[in-house]
Amino acid sequence: MNWQFINLYGHPSARLDRTHSYEVEVAPGLCLTKEQSISEAEAQSIKSAADSAKTLRHRLATYYQAAVAILLRITCIFLFDAPAAHNEALEKVWVDKIVNKVRFQYLIDRTVKDWGDVSLLSTVLWTANMVFLAIPYPILDPQLTTPLTRPEYIIRVAMITASLASTVFSVGSIAIGLLHIRKHRTEQTAEEYCDFLETEHHHLYGHRPLAILWSLPFAFLMWSVLTFSAAVLLFCVTAAGIVPKIPLLTLSAFIIGWVVLTVWYFWKREIRWTMTVDGVERPSFRMQFTNWFWDLLKHRSA
Repeated sequence: MNWQFINLYGHPSARLDRTHSYEVEVAPGLCLTKEQSISEAEAQSIKSAADSAKTLRHRLATYYQAAVAILLRITCIFLFDAPAAHNEALEKVWVDKIVNKVRFQYLIDRTVKDWGDVSLLSTVLWTANMVFLAIPYPILDPQLTTPLTRPEYIIRVAMITASLASTVFSVGSIAIGLLHIRKHRTEQTAEEYCDFLETEHHHLYGHRPLAILWSLPFAFLMWSVLTFSAAVLLFCVTAAGIVPKIPLLTLSAFIIGWVVLTVWYFWKREIRWTMTVDGVERPSFRMQFTNWFWDLLKHRSA
């Protein structure tokens, strides 16, 4: 009987599946008829009263939330949109503040496994950076017989800086990943999971801060890969001669193009059916981007 009470068994807004929220449903009997609807004069008076009630504090709070929303969106971009996936998964297992232990435990186990894989890859990349920095050529050797030109000096400094930045990102990914694994590897009860999600839930931003923390190991690994790739590319430009430099740069551009094409191909899309000139409906695909900014502003204005 408990599950019938929680899922509103027999109610017009009953929960049909685990991701169905009854809070967004409206019962058929609650709709206003034409006679019950308010007139235009009453609506105008309510609107004027609401406009007059807006104080300076309310406007400042609105501007503050808009600034934080923009900051969250920029953070999500720099984290390769990884927080969006974690936030969506958290919202699906915490529908109407009810936790399904089996689904949440599956989410935790999968996420912990991902953190373990990311930590392993970060360790390998950390070792690769140490080997790369041990090569005599990239190091600024003061005993060089021929002096370096200004462009060569800048390229060498940028190469070493990129490799060191990759090392720092790898260490950060390993450290944060191990902290997450230590925190979430112990199985808990449904009540403890519910208390955890309730504690981490922000009254304005939901589970977005928690999603950002969960995505840091993967995001730092991606930044480590990018900076290490930049260091290797600069090394190929400076170490190679004129003849091998052309095929190396061509191969690098070819690989970068395939990486961009892979990201574009697997990006989340929405399907829209459009009518052609011949009267035939054809699907059109449109890329979807995380809508954190507008969702927060709509939540504030509601």
